[in-house]
Amino acid sequence: MRAFICKLSRRQLFIFFGIAYAIPFVMAMFPPLYLYTSGRSTLVLGMPLTIWYWLLNGLLVFLVVLGLNVVERIRGELDSELADTEEEGKAT
Repeated sequence: MRAFICKLSRRQLFIFFGIAYAIPFVMAMFPPLYLYTSGRSTLVLGMPLTIWYWLLNGLLVFLVVLGLNVVERIRGELDSELADTEEEGKAT
């Protein structure tokens, strides 16, 4: 898997993560999706469907950012300042 990730171009990763980030963005900014769930009184695990909608949206954003962080760590593209901070933390 690491070899596959390292073979991908920066543009391919940008397109993939751009689309992956656009999905929760559209969910948050496109009113008909939210309005479809807001009129429902259905409870899922004790919470209205609207609350689950926003929790899912936040979770998707978190997973996309986490995935991008993992890919950048595998490819060695993290900021050098962050790497310096981690090395200082290990030394103490």
